Amino acid sequence: MERTEIAIIVIVVLIAFGAVLYFFGFKPEETVIENNLLVKSKDPAGDIAERLSLNPVVVEQRLFAMNDSRNSAIAIMSSEISRGIAMQGWNVSVYAVVEGGSNICGTANCTGSVILIQSGGCDCMRFTETQLVIEGGNDFLMQQSVRVGRLIGFALSQAGK
Repeated sequence: MERTEIAIIVIVVLIAFGAVLYFFGFKPEETVIENNLLVKSKDPAGDIAERLSLNPVVVEQRLFAMNDSRNSAIAIMSSEISRGIAMQGWNVSVYAVVEGGSNICGTANCTGSVILIQSGGCDCMRFTETQLVIEGGNDFLMQQSVRVGRLIGFALSQAGK
């Protein structure tokens, strides 16, 4: 056999192997909700309920010093998430950590958040071991805020807590 024939056979075998893995259970751990919201989880509602198991729910906003337009987008997302949580009868507390400025905690402790909202390149909802992280650019944070708030509210209603 020539080298090109061997290379073609190897490529065909790799493609076939990848197709078998894909069709028989090896799926990426991502869910797209309403064709728009990327959630990096196979079970978004379960992962949300797992992290939001304590009442009150504490939300952290990562803000920017001065009059940065990103702060408005983060505040919009935070408001919709808080509404979704409160509509399920849960208490919610929000604090802000300001990059290059002072933290705005009010009567809340500036630690222990289970939801983190920040500006970044993910344009998604993802999970760490202890937190639900919503990260994205201004357009994502503003356009997906209602959808994210509804999803969190739905997850809490299904958890029955």
